[in-house]
Amino acid sequence: MIAINGEAHMLFVIRFSALILAALTFGLSFAYMLASGPRMAWTPELWIGAMAGGGQAALIGLVTMIVDPLAVLAAALVAYLVRRRGPVMTMSLAAALLLTAALAWWFVTVQPMNEAMAAWPRGAVPADFEAVRAQWESGHAVAAVLKALAFAALAFSVLLETDGRTVRR
Repeated sequence: MIAINGEAHMLFVIRFSALILAALTFGLSFAYMLASGPRMAWTPELWIGAMAGGGQAALIGLVTMIVDPLAVLAAALVAYLVRRRGPVMTMSLAAALLLTAALAWWFVTVQPMNEAMAAWPRGAVPADFEAVRAQWESGHAVAAVLKALAFAALAFSVLLETDGRTVRR
């Protein structure tokens, strides 16, 4: 068991939460990115039914609406709490900024496509289907890369303060 004081305990809990949230948002985006290749081979009807019809994308979207902002907030809080720790703060701040960039990128590239898809008539393949699908898929891929870098920066910020010794009580 690790013995830690109140302030260190708070940092531990917030770092742990930030790592879990960053891993969750990265994991969801990574899964989207991995499935993008096969999805691009789907017929327009299948893709629209699965992605624009409220199926798979709706559930993941609901989860990420909660997880993404919490991940940004938790990483920013970690950066604030370690603000006097040089490289640790730099990596924590980088994680927060990368998560913010991923969320902003999503709002700029993916959300407009979600709005376009919501306006599509049911049962017909719209003329702009290929352009919307390409932007939607590539938007998710870029967000996944930003989130991967954010998770790596956050994990690295923790490892910077790890000296390999186990603290025992």
